[in-house]
Amino acid sequence: MRAFKNIELYYFTITYVVTIILTRPSGFVQDYRRLFWIIPFAVWVMGFVINKLNKNSYMVMWSKQSPKMKIYYLIFTLTMIITNLFSINVLYSIFSGLFVVGLFVIMFNVAGAAIIKINRDLKLKKFITNQLLFIQIISITGNFLIPHWNWDSTLRFSGGIGPNMMAFISLFSVLWFMDIKIDSLFKPQSVIGIFLSIITLLWTMSRGRIIGLIFLIIFLFLNNVAILLNSRLNYKFSKSKAMVNIVVVFIITILSPVSIKWIMNSERILMRLTTSGDSRLFAWNILMEAFKDNIIFGSLGWWNANDTIRQYSFANMATSAHNFYLRVLSEIGILGLIVAIAFPTFLVLKSLKVALMRKDISRNRRKKLLLYSGGIVAFFITQIVEDQYLNGIGDFQMGLFIWLFALSYYYLNENKYSFKRDD
Repeated sequence: MRAFKNIELYYFTITYVVTIILTRPSGFVQDYRRLFWIIPFAVWVMGFVINKLNKNSYMVMWSKQSPKMKIYYLIFTLTMIITNLFSINVLYSIFSGLFVVGLFVIMFNVAGAAIIKINRDLKLKKFITNQLLFIQIISITGNFLIPHWNWDSTLRFSGGIGPNMMAFISLFSVLWFMDIKIDSLFKPQSVIGIFLSIITLLWTMSRGRIIGLIFLIIFLFLNNVAILLNSRLNYKFSKSKAMVNIVVVFIITILSPVSIKWIMNSERILMRLTTSGDSRLFAWNILMEAFKDNIIFGSLGWWNANDTIRQYSFANMATSAHNFYLRVLSEIGILGLIVAIAFPTFLVLKSLKVALMRKDISRNRRKKLLLYSGGIVAFFITQIVEDQYLNGIGDFQMGLFIWLFALSYYYLNENKYSFKRDD
């Protein structure tokens, strides 16, 4: 049991390795792929059980959440039961819905306890940082040396796990390394990590994640301007940092037209940016019709949308939703969608209120509240063309969202959870 004491801290490496194995499986792996997918799920469950059995003080601290959080768990549970009564497969959908809610609660508590732990012990925080940097380095090295990592012989970067999934973890890594940089910790890792994460994200040519990154930058810029203009905060800025930012903006302004012209002249890149739209539209039309059948509660039931799409699929048509919002609307309706996004919406609005209005918080905490609220919005923007939230069973699809929520919740309640570090 002691050997698995901090198993949740190995989540990123374990999940990355499992995803590599399952991205293009063959032979034994293909036959038993479902068993491999259980591994990330097992990490969360083992982390929860071990912390509970050991009466981990961090888990106890995190579990003492506000009554509103526990009310949200209850509402989420009841919503899954009520909306799935209208499913095409009632028992399966109710069970699947309750499973996802239970997994959400487990993952949020495990990630939260881990965040308290790593913010108390910088060695553990460095351990997570090195894992994410390791993933970036391995993904780049492997992409050059391993032939089948070359994604369908295109320019797209896959990192061994597919371009979209690689872009997803790179976007999360940008946020993590920026957090480290705000605290002026592990400077070489943070600078190199930000650089590599942005490079790999852009190299994947994953349209949704790139748009998410652009929105994150705009979000942070506008909110920092709002802080500077708020006379109540009496916020001072460094002239040297301002000059650096001006130079960066100037370089981006100069390079953007050049980059756009190069992309427009590159047939392969242009083809990537303009393909797959029609194939997804067919799938979206199927989900929209299902949503219209029952606007309030949905008509398909939880985790039935993709199977429904496949029933009508044909050559070159998308076989999965590729849109979180349409999937959820078709499965559990407007009521389900409102409840599903209520918590992340609360985190964003509460973080902005504290960051933009409160005078009695530190500069670093203000920056982190903006960083993670912007990260949540960026993640959910990507879901317009992807379907990863409340999907999967603990892998990167749902796991990165939960880590992001827990980080945002931690910094909203930092005074409650923080205490003297073991530096």
